[in-house]
Amino acid sequence: ANNTEVHSANSTSSDTATKSAPVATPAPATPAVPMRLAKPAPRTEDPNKPVLPRPHVSAAARAEEPNTNKPVLPRPHASAAARAEEPNTNKPVLPRPHATAAARAEEPKRPVPRPSGTAAVRPEDPNKRVLRPYGSAAALFVQMGAYRGGPRTFAVVGLASKPTHVFGTPYFKCEWQPNPSAADPAPRAVRTKAYKILPDWGYGRVYTTVVVNCTFPANPNAANAGGRLLVHAYHSTASRRYERFVALEEAPGAYDESVFSPPFQYDYLYCGSSLYGNLSAGRMREWVAYHAHFFGPRSHFVFHDAGGVSPEVRAVLEPWIRAGRVTVQDIRAQAEFDSYYYNQFLVVNDCLHRYRHAANWTFFFDVDEYLYLPNGQALDQVLGRLSGYTQFTIEQNPMSTKLCVKNPRNDYSRFVCDFYPVSVHS
Repeated sequence: ANNTEVHSANSTSSDTATKSAPVATPAPATPAVPMRLAKPAPRTEDPNKPVLPRPHVSAAARAEEPNTNKPVLPRPHASAAARAEEPNTNKPVLPRPHATAAARAEEPKRPVPRPSGTAAVRPEDPNKRVLRPYGSAAALFVQMGAYRGGPRTFAVVGLASKPTHVFGTPYFKCEWQPNPSAADPAPRAVRTKAYKILPDWGYGRVYTTVVVNCTFPANPNAANAGGRLLVHAYHSTASRRYERFVALEEAPGAYDESVFSPPFQYDYLYCGSSLYGNLSAGRMREWVAYHAHFFGPRSHFVFHDAGGVSPEVRAVLEPWIRAGRVTVQDIRAQAEFDSYYYNQFLVVNDCLHRYRHAANWTFFFDVDEYLYLPNGQALDQVLGRLSGYTQFTIEQNPMSTKLCVKNPRNDYSRFVCDFYPVSVHS
């Protein structure tokens, strides 16, 4: 929702539909008949009543006094309906109760009567062109997930309009709203400016992947009272228009700082790219069994279903899901947002930040690729030599140029590895 204030144009008039009724014709006025009044008897003055002199009154004041000598004319006859419509001048005027400024601001405004007649309309300039926008081509930000990266940092992963980030100047701000507690019933919000990461190497289409990093000076939930992370997404540096949304919420007592330090839950975690198309259930069975043995029992696999997990493939994965070795996430909603290769960059970045503190090493490669260590080396030995690095790439070699081996005596390559970077905790 745009946070620029927009007031609805509610009508302040009170137009009502009423049933037409015949208008009552007033009776003709009865002419006044002159009457001769008897002269009243003179009243005897009280000799004991003191006669006070009348104070001097100016001519202007005497002009304002009511004229008691003005003759009273008889009132013309009027019907009951006409008398009911007359204003009641004898109704007492009550003092208006005192109202605050806020209450007066909420009172409906009375309609201002418009003068009769047609006002002069200035002719429009035929050379002035008007641009009328309809709809929206791409969203400013589409959130997929938000995760803690540590005690004082957060990552919000999503999509954004590719042209906006290439040709525009959008930016983000982060705000933490803590929950009130007995120790601090009215806590103050903490704000910080975010920085964005665009990891798709320029392959984005209508949408590009954006990772918004929110790093605060200190842990905003140090008291573990809970709260929520809000993101302010600004359209550009030249405009104050922005969208505000709740990216993450933490319940009271949910913050656990121990998850950011080893030992982690797994030794190795696999983040798979978007699964789409007509996948072979038999090959998926072979792939999972091979790499579950290769990585060992303290490993976990995360697959992302973009339409490729058919009922047959699901049946292959179900035993591994029940054993706690595999997680399948449904990401078919990504089809609404056009980006590179079934939103591959969005998926792998979301998986990286979601499971950042779940394993020692996180691997990224596809289900048509197999990891292989020559000369009988063990995986922990190879990774032990790379413990000083935060990531490394893997050499890619073709397993075979043909599906069937024509000559068994020929030397065919027996492994293929992906070139995606591998993440490690430093």
